[in-house]
Amino acid sequence: MAVVFGLETIVQFSGSYNSIEDAIYTSAQAVTLGIPSIDIESGELGYADNEFINPIIDGAQNVMRELDMIAGEVERAVNPLMISEWTRINSNHDGIFYADPKVRTGDYITAGTRLGKITDFHGNELETISATSSGVLLILFGTPPVNKGANIAVIGKISESQDG
Repeated sequence: MAVVFGLETIVQFSGSYNSIEDAIYTSAQAVTLGIPSIDIESGELGYADNEFINPIIDGAQNVMRELDMIAGEVERAVNPLMISEWTRINSNHDGIFYADPKVRTGDYITAGTRLGKITDFHGNELETISATSSGVLLILFGTPPVNKGANIAVIGKISESQDG
């Protein structure tokens, strides 16, 4: 389903939860019950822009075509990037996160790339956030307030077979 959906990046989850109660998301519960499932994430910060909406519409129609629910030809992603491992970067402070304007989700980054900084509520810098691994930037926190322990970034590992 994910490949037929047609997005260029696919993040694979194992779906190996011990119980249905541990699988807190709908798709995780479906996979735990043996039901094929996908989650689609597109967009950022709640923007309702066709750049983010159209791929979801196209993808849903592709899946429907693949399942013979509607007529038409399926348009698959040519060479989707498959991510099965990732690194999370969490905040060590409560404060305000300022993303570096030179990086965006979807960028390929190397370990050490500056992703932003966290300041206290008076503007004093508490921490510089840098990439802890190389890969594709899947998530970069987009709202300023951040709590200690909160997820700031997710970097998808590029497997050697995809590393062109």
